[in-house]
Amino acid sequence: MLIPFGEYLPDAPPLNNPGTDNILNVVPSSGGYRSFPEQVIASSRLNDKAIGATSVRDTDGVTYIFAGDAEFLYQMSSNTPVDVSKAGGYSTLPDDIWDFTQFNDYVIATNFTDPVQGFQLGTATEFSDLAASAPKARYCARIKDFVVLANINDGVDLRPNRVQWSPFDDPTGDWSISSTTQADYQDLNSERGWIKRIVGGEYGVVFQERAISRMQYVGDDIVFQFDEVETGRGTQSPFSVVKVGNQIFYLGHDGFYLFNGSSSIPIGAGKVNKTFLADLDDNYVDRVTAAYDAKESIIYVAYPGASNFSGYCNKMLAYSLTENRWSPIDLAENSISLLFNPFSSGYNLDELDDVLPGGIDAWNISVDTSSFTGGIIQLGAMDYNWKLSYFSGSAMDAILETKEVRFGQGVSTVFEARPIVEGFTTCTMRGRYRDGLNESYAFTDSKTPRSNNGSCHMRARGQYHRFLVNLTGDFDNAQGVDPWRIQAAGTR
Repeated sequence: MLIPFGEYLPDAPPLNNPGTDNILNVVPSSGGYRSFPEQVIASSRLNDKAIGATSVRDTDGVTYIFAGDAEFLYQMSSNTPVDVSKAGGYSTLPDDIWDFTQFNDYVIATNFTDPVQGFQLGTATEFSDLAASAPKARYCARIKDFVVLANINDGVDLRPNRVQWSPFDDPTGDWSISSTTQADYQDLNSERGWIKRIVGGEYGVVFQERAISRMQYVGDDIVFQFDEVETGRGTQSPFSVVKVGNQIFYLGHDGFYLFNGSSSIPIGAGKVNKTFLADLDDNYVDRVTAAYDAKESIIYVAYPGASNFSGYCNKMLAYSLTENRWSPIDLAENSISLLFNPFSSGYNLDELDDVLPGGIDAWNISVDTSSFTGGIIQLGAMDYNWKLSYFSGSAMDAILETKEVRFGQGVSTVFEARPIVEGFTTCTMRGRYRDGLNESYAFTDSKTPRSNNGSCHMRARGQYHRFLVNLTGDFDNAQGVDPWRIQAAGTR
């Protein structure tokens, strides 16, 4: 009899909850959960808190990581942040961010206060103003052959509901309105609130506070057609918006959604929304940040929860697209300012002599693989110490608890049970039991599984039973608990 570590459903009531409300520091996997790694610091400090970061590859496959704080833009060089700001630096306002996009070999960055910045990969040594006629803006994206800016400061007025785009295939050219170059702008419905994010691709998706619009290239004098496909839904959290294949994940006003291009699908309702929103610090809704691990098909969303430090994200949720399940992760003292997906860095020939014992000539291997040239997409963060980190360390200590079960119609005693966990390092288990639904739980002593059959002895006597497992170290798959010896004790 296997009692599974069920779906994480903290919003469901304890009685007859088909899942569990008590798991931590694990990630959903097929049939159960797997361990989740700690952060590993990978760089020295920026000058201040990171308020934007991106990772790109040029046409030759060379990878770059850029980050920005209020005054400077940086390129990570051998995991050292190098100032690549234009002369004089920047003046980002306290509530604004750096938003990045890539157009061919240009990295484009905008912070609303300063002119839009451009950096030509492989050529530039610092950022510079992208184009004199480009307006200042909060957000940017590439849509087909255009760079598109949103939430505009045109030097005369603030246009928080305006979208403006570059000349065709020429972001460094003249942005003046022209039917010849197709440079133009569109004002969206101001009643839907400010534009909070724009997502690029073959078509654009514009998130306002209370609406989502689709931006489709049609050419001719219209250039882009705008269709308001959702009203009443939008976002207040720019960094929560992340592209996931042909869908877009975002935090709405009432929880989490996937937008498929025409409508939003709720993925947190009845599962985690209520618990998340109760824990989220309302003073820092704009600091919720998400990233997508395409290799594992998991979306990670970090947020400032209870007991956060100065608005840094101290909690995280993982959502598995394939399993349609959630799990919580406690970042605690390893709080972060943002999540993103940095490419792994490669090595030059001199560095490979240091990495490979005996030098490159002593190894009969190809150095053209991604292990050496870089380009592997990872889950990364900028942490509260203003450093780049990767989630690639040792497994975090994990907690998994089964749902509440009743063996028969009355009181029963569980004498022995076995945790079903593959590949664990250290495991302990306790029984958790009670007689009445309004009573507090009692616990058995923690026991380590016996080496001969993997079972734990206990004496858990009650009508309602749960099993709590603590895991230290890596494990491949935690499925549940198998109670072996159960004795009925009659009804009460």
